[in-house]
Amino acid sequence: MPYRILVLFAIALPFISSCQNSIGDKFTELSSPDKKLKIQLFGENGSPILHYSLLWKDSLLVELSPIALDLEGEEFDELTVKDIQQFGKDSLFSPVIASKRRVFRDHYSAIRINF
Repeated sequence: MPYRILVLFAIALPFISSCQNSIGDKFTELSSPDKKLKIQLFGENGSPILHYSLLWKDSLLVELSPIALDLEGEEFDELTVKDIQQFGKDSLFSPVIASKRRVFRDHYSAIRINF
């Protein structure tokens, strides 16, 4: 009996894993400077709908959710991705107004998506 369950599981595993990857290809992944927070962008081939996932220390916070825009009451839910650019900054600056510290660190990762 345990052998039959093991064989059934081995046959069903590829079908289960194929259902989980139905969204498509991962376009890009962006991490915070400390690598704890990650956002992943996914899209389907031939489909204009873009999805994202949000992870904190490799724990899923937001499961695949579609990205859409609502500008002054006009909805844009089928966006075609033209270009994805990743960039970041790591620099020091001194504020003009006096503060507790003389120098601040400006450190971030960013992504620009052109639709």
